[in-house]
Amino acid sequence: MKKNIGMALVLGGLAGLAIVLGLKVYHKSTDSVVVESRSGNQSADVAVAEGDERTLAEKEALQTPPKGASEAAKKAHFEKVIPLAVESDTLDIGKCIGKPVVLKVKAGTAFTVRNNDERDHTIQMSDKLQFIIPARGTKVITPEFDYGPGVYGYGCDNSQSAAGIFFVI
Repeated sequence: MKKNIGMALVLGGLAGLAIVLGLKVYHKSTDSVVVESRSGNQSADVAVAEGDERTLAEKEALQTPPKGASEAAKKAHFEKVIPLAVESDTLDIGKCIGKPVVLKVKAGTAFTVRNNDERDHTIQMSDKLQFIIPARGTKVITPEFDYGPGVYGYGCDNSQSAAGIFFVI
């Protein structure tokens, strides 16, 4: 009887470890949108980088409802994002932080991403949609937002933290 209980505890522990490691691998491999969009992807916590000057409201907007969240939670998040939306044709990236934090863009319209750092940055909008922005350079992009108007997140350099949000109209 004691052997069965001990074996069950060991197997349960191994199963738990496998689940945790599987989730880590999944999150590491997705490197996709970091704000829950209509595709259902979500972000990890927003990292606080040295020199991070984002406001509390901006940091809160980058915290997304978990997958399967209620419509009320999604609406509350959307309501945090909208007031921060800035319409512009340029997104600045510095230390993998997007400025503005929420860029308002029209679907199908090109905009410029300007890298203010001394090294290349990769902006990831999904597993398939990534753009390399050269150090101290710019790149004009016209991303395809698969689900039409809405809120889409993006990451930078395979980070698990959010870089910013696109509000597509």
